[in-house]
Order: sequence, then C-alpha cells, then structure tokens
Amino acid sequence: MKTYTIMFGFIILTSEITFSQNLPYLHTLTIRATSTFENATQMYFYSYSLSNDQNNNGNVWVFEVDISRDANSIAFDTSGLIFATSWMESAFRRHYPSLSSRIIPVGFPSLPQFWGGAVSSNLTGGFDKDTLMPAPGQSVSGLVLMSRGLPGIRRCTVKPVFNVFALYPSLDEVDNPDSLDAKVEQDREAVNFSSVIIGPYAPPAFFNGLTFLDTVKSYVTRSRSLGWITSQSTANKYTRLVDSAHSNLRANKRGVAKAKLDSVLLNVHTDSASTLTSEAYALIRFNTEYVLNTLRAEDSTFAAENKSSSADATMSNSARHLVKSGSYLHGVFASGGEIFYRRSTNEGSMWTQTHRINTAVGQNALPCITTTQNGSVQIVWQRQIGDSTYEVWHSYSQDDGASWSTPAILPDAADVGVSGYQTEGPMPVIAEGKCLVAVYCSNEGLRYRISEDEGNNWQVPETDIINGEYNDRVRFPSLAGGDSYVSLIYDYADDTYSPWSRISDGTSWSDESTVGKGTDISDAEFSCVTIDRDQNPITAWTGTSSNLTWGKVITFRSGYSDNSWSDWFTIFGQNFVDRLSPSLAYYNNDGKYGVGIVHHTSQDFIKLIKLTSVDPPSWDISTLNESGAWANITQETYSSGTPIYCWTDQSTFPHKVIVGPSSALAHGKDRAAGLTNTQGVSQKRRAVVYHRRLRATLALEFRPMKIVLANGDTTVVPFKKSSLRQRGKINYSNMWDYLGSDVIGVPPNARRLVVSKQFDLRGPSVAQRKFFLRVLNASGTFVAVLDTTSTSGTVSVNIALYAGMNVTFRPSLVLSGIEPASVDVGVGDVFTLTDESSKQSQPKKK
Repeated sequence: MKTYTIMFGFIILTSEITFSQNLPYLHTLTIRATSTFENATQMYFYSYSLSNDQNNNGNVWVFEVDISRDANSIAFDTSGLIFATSWMESAFRRHYPSLSSRIIPVGFPSLPQFWGGAVSSNLTGGFDKDTLMPAPGQSVSGLVLMSRGLPGIRRCTVKPVFNVFALYPSLDEVDNPDSLDAKVEQDREAVNFSSVIIGPYAPPAFFNGLTFLDTVKSYVTRSRSLGWITSQSTANKYTRLVDSAHSNLRANKRGVAKAKLDSVLLNVHTDSASTLTSEAYALIRFNTEYVLNTLRAEDSTFAAENKSSSADATMSNSARHLVKSGSYLHGVFASGGEIFYRRSTNEGSMWTQTHRINTAVGQNALPCITTTQNGSVQIVWQRQIGDSTYEVWHSYSQDDGASWSTPAILPDAADVGVSGYQTEGPMPVIAEGKCLVAVYCSNEGLRYRISEDEGNNWQVPETDIINGEYNDRVRFPSLAGGDSYVSLIYDYADDTYSPWSRISDGTSWSDESTVGKGTDISDAEFSCVTIDRDQNPITAWTGTSSNLTWGKVITFRSGYSDNSWSDWFTIFGQNFVDRLSPSLAYYNNDGKYGVGIVHHTSQDFIKLIKLTSVDPPSWDISTLNESGAWANITQETYSSGTPIYCWTDQSTFPHKVIVGPSSALAHGKDRAAGLTNTQGVSQKRRAVVYHRRLRATLALEFRPMKIVLANGDTTVVPFKKSSLRQRGKINYSNMWDYLGSDVIGVPPNARRLVVSKQFDLRGPSVAQRKFFLRVLNASGTFVAVLDTTSTSGTVSVNIALYAGMNVTFRPSLVLSGIEPASVDVGVGDVFTLTDESSKQSQPKKK
C-alpha cells in the first residue's frame, strides 16, 4: 500500500511497510543470582538462573552482564580463569587484548548443555544458546561466570531470539531499505529485557575505608529498593552497623570499626535464611569482608614496619609488652583491634618475625607477654564482644616465636562480664611462678587460671575468684613471677587509699595487703610489679599527692616474698603534670641493684627514672622522647643489665612502636640527672601516720634544712640516711627522726637554721599534735629545743651557739591519744620536678 504526503509544498512519496506485529517481546523475566568465594583461587563465582515468563512472546537467546571497568579501579589479570570448552578460552584470548583496559576479566567455568560464554565489545560477559532456547514458561540455571571482581550491582540484558527474516520483508520489497534497517534495530532493542543483577566489579585501586563503607551502605539501600532485603527493619539494622563502623573508622577506632563489620557478617549469615535474598547476601557479605580484610592487611603491613593504627598500641603498663628469652627479644602490641607479635635478635633494631596472633576479628586489645623457665613464650589478651562482655584469649610458642599455637579462649572465659568501674575490661596478665598463672578482672572479682604444662592445658581452680574488698571495682592487675610464687598488684576504682597485693604459690592466694600504706598517696591506679634478684617484689603506681599544686605522681616501693612491704617509699612528681602509667623492671646495674621505671606524662613525654644507689637511695631521671605514650620496659632476668623500652609514638599516623635501649632512644635532653642534687628538683622527706579505723592520714613533710652562714651563704643539711629495703626499722616512735639529720659538723661561722615543714591532714582529725625540733650532741644526748611551732611554714632559728660542734637535728611529733598498734606508718623521699612547671597543660590521657 502506498500513500502520498504533502508537506511544505513538496510532494513526498513514502512507503508504508506492512509486517508481522508479533515481535518477541520479553516483558517480564525473573533473574536470580548467587555468589560464592573460593579462598584457594581468590575467585568469586556468579551463578545465574533465568525464568522466561509464560506471557512473554520470545525465547531467551542471550544473557549479558556488564563487566566494564573504571579507569581508576584495580586491574585484575586473567590468571586462574577457567572456561568450559577450549574454543571459549580461545575466543576469550583473541578478544581480550583489545578490551583489557576496559573490562574485568571473566571466565565461564560451567554452563548448561548447548550454552556458550564470551566477552563482547559492548563490555559485557554474556551467555548464549544456538538451539532449544528457553521458551515462555521455561527456565535455565547454572550459567556460571567467575572473576576476581567483587559482587556489585550491574546492569544486565536478556535478548530473545530475533528472526529478522520471519518478522520483516526483505530489503527488495521496500522502497527505503535504510528506514527498514532503522526500524529493525529499534525493535531489536525494544524486545530486550533490561534490569540489574549482581556481577563482578573492580574496587578502587587506592583503598579508602570510609569511601568503601559508603559503597556498602549504598548496597543496603539499593537492595531494599530492589526487594533483595525484604524487611525495612533489617535494612535499618545494617545501615546502623555500617554507619557505626564508618564513624569509628573516621575516629581511628579501627578495632571498634572491625567489630561492627564483624557484626555485619554475623547478622548476614543469620538473615540469609529469612530477610536477605542471595543477591543482598552476596553484596553485603563479600563487600564487608573486603573492607575488613583490607583493614586487617593494612594493620599487618603496619606491624611489619613496627607501626600501629592504634595510638595506644603498647597499653597498658600493668601488662608486659617486651620480654627476653635466650638471644631473642619478644614484643607484642595491638593495632586496629589485632594483636601482633614481633621478634628481634638485636634489641629491637631489626625484627625477623611478624605474626598476627589473634584469629577472631574484633576488638582484640591489651596483650601481655611472658616467658617461662623452659623457654616458651606466652601471650594473653582480651577481645570485646559486647558493651560489657569480653573473651580472654591465650596463645603460646615453644620455638622462640617462630610458630604459634592456635589461639584459644581460656576455660570459662568466653563471656567475662565487667562492671561500670572496670572501663578497660578484664585486662588479663600472665606470669610464671611454680606454674603458669593468668589473672583477669570480672564484675565478680579477680579470676585466675593455672597451667602446669607450658600453657597446653589450663585448669579452673575450685575457687577461681580471688575474693577482695570491692570485687566489682578491681582493675589494673599486674603480675610478676618469682622462682616459687607470683606477686599480684591491683587497685579498686573509687578507693582513695592504695594499691593492693597478694602472692600465690599456684594453689591458693594470700590475704591482700595495702601497698600504699603510710604514703599519703590517694587515687591509686596503673600499678606495675616485677621481681628483683632477691626474689622480692618491687612496684610502682600512679596516684595523687597532697604536696603538688596539681598533677599526679608516681610512687615506688620495695616488698618481700611474704606479701609485706618496705617501710620506705619514693615519690616522683611535677606540678601541673600528670605522671602516668609506670612500667618497671629490676636489672643488673654493673653488679649493683638496678631499677628502671619508664612512664609517660600528660604532655606525651616519655620519662625514665633509674635507681643508681640503694643505700642511701639515689635516682636519675631523663627524658627519652617528647611525643610518646604507654611506655613499657622488658621483663628482665636477674643477670641482664640492659633493659629495653618501648612506647607508642603520638606524632604521626600510623603510630610508630618505638623499641630499644635507653642509649639508642634518648631524643630529649636530660631534665634532671641526679635527683638529689640537681637544680630544678625539689626534694622533701615525708613521714605519714595512717589511722586504720578512722581512715585518716596525717603527713608531715620537711624540706632539707639549711644552715645560713655569717656571710649569707647557705649549706644544705643532708637528711638522715635511709634504705629502700627497710623493714621493721621504722615505727611510730622513731619515724620522725628521718625528717632530721645524722650527726653533722656545724660550720664554725653558722648563724641560723632554716626549717620548712608542712602538715597535711586527710579525713577526720587524728589527734592533737605537738611538734619539737631538738638538737642532740654527738653522743645523742638532748641539748635543746629549737622549734615548737605545730603549723605549716618556714622558721629560722639561731644556732650560733652550736657552731663548730657535731650535732644531730631531730624533729619529733607527739600525737595525743594514739595507740601505735592502731596506725600504719611510713617514711619516704618526695622528688618534685620544677623545671617544666610553667607548662600548665591539662592532661591528654590516662
């Protein structure tokens, strides 16, 4: 049939073509996809099924999935791809070079009979069939595509059999062949079915965790709109988890972020049986795994370079992070919720082993390491699994760290609850005495486990709770092993008095002792303990002292293997600076008794305090670094003399884990070398009476007395000699003597004695007090009273009468109504650094 059309004065002859209107439209198809991952080949396998709706007009001929690749994405290679037939592989190899930069390589490992697979120039991976195409009402399944590409939401197209010869006249029968060609192509596209399905995509070449989590969140949103998530509450749950992971990762709380992602995976497996289709399952699971594995790989890379994504990699001081065994230095630290072990043969200059110890993903933290007499290396750590619940894990090595046992949760430690006071969690520690002992906190008190076979098996004691005064407040345990016992130090939150201690032979625990009695140090926390060459414990902790304007102090004290403690203590403080988290070790100081205490301050200074003499006590202090936190020191053997230190650098990300001896690490200038005689250091001596029933403390603190000479010069009167290891020598009667002097020779031109004292009272009044400063002759006979003022302040008294004589200046304090048996007493030195007191910055951390 011909028609004529008049347009704008022209007569145009057109031809109206008559042809069949029964085009093979694919109006509706059901396309389903599943995806699996093969760990051995690192390949994803995508299996598709198609159901041709019975109301469609056409038979299914071709199914294509978009495999285009973004220019800034990872370029995968073709290794490992499998093809169902050799001709498919040959075709792929011929066409791939021209497409390699634009597509994700795919293989076709398994296909139904008579189906083929190929990549095409339109950047798709397609399946086609030459015979017996699925007609309306029929289905096909088992169309499998493999790739290294992650599951993504990709466009897909299903094309019907399109027989041009049956549907259209030949070109010879029409006047305008070009119009017919255009019509055919238009119809060819119109009959296709287009949709989206999961298929391979290449992630960005440069990983950005935050951006990738945005992608995961978008998959949740789109899966809900596509009906792949069948419940809005389920979609909301995944959105919240991914948002939480995102915010924690942005805040560099990688361990928490990983834990949230692990929760996503746990929920995905559960919901796959109900509210997630196979498409949503693949999208959320495999992309979440990719983020998680990439973050873990980053942390492994950091660890191999002695770096950490965590600013508190070497937390806490109460646990040991470095130990020596034979010719090896063993180290452990946390990074992004993972626990890493390292080994060195040259004191940390180079490392030859790096192992991720933990297997469970999540908030693994606070590792503690020790070695046994038989040479095994033991590690415990905690993993947070809920708001207030944790697991306590253990792993060991019997070949100097070359290989490690499969990590295992300690018996009955898979659901350890902690209270609101125990904000850091169980804080597990481990040490060897007669046997291997692990201790950790819980809301029911301290718990412990023992092993008599190098950690292969652990026993739960019949009574496994170390019952204390405030069980749900116990925290910061520290454990050290002697030859026949272990010493345990800990504190109670909101207890203003003291750290506490116990000892155990592996079968039972002693009663608890108050380590800080007689010190007038309150708010005790962050304690650490070790064993010295004489098999006695020594300890240091952080607390608050009344002698500082503002700031926290570190207190050191020696103990004994019967769980008693020396009468003497030493305090190190600094105005306006918190001295935090001491870690200490005994070491052989050229044949002398050596102690090293390393700690950080609220200004991120790493300080080293070293004992240089025991009788009388003498200390040096230096600055190792000015941008560090959570310092730690090696667990030393009794003969070793070179402690190794570590801390977490705070100046860069990722954070360097600094390790080495003090000689290699001292970047800062000495702040006070030789505490007893250095300008910028204030030395005092403190005598303390603590009334147990009243919980009241009276402290009397003396500055070194000074003699003023006739020409105006002054000379310092040394305090009475003392020893760190005094026990049973200081009592209520003689304690005040130590605020005075031994026998000294008064200069011939001496005129006056300057005396500065300070009284501090905590709690209710202990008793009425009377103070006397007496002068005794060389034989100890009373000569005169120089001062009787019972208030704080400085007085200057005339001593010209005693010029040229050998005398003793002896203070005393009389407290009325006090029974000596009702009080604890202590005496010690207090060193306060003043050279940095102008830096009145608030503390950054605990």
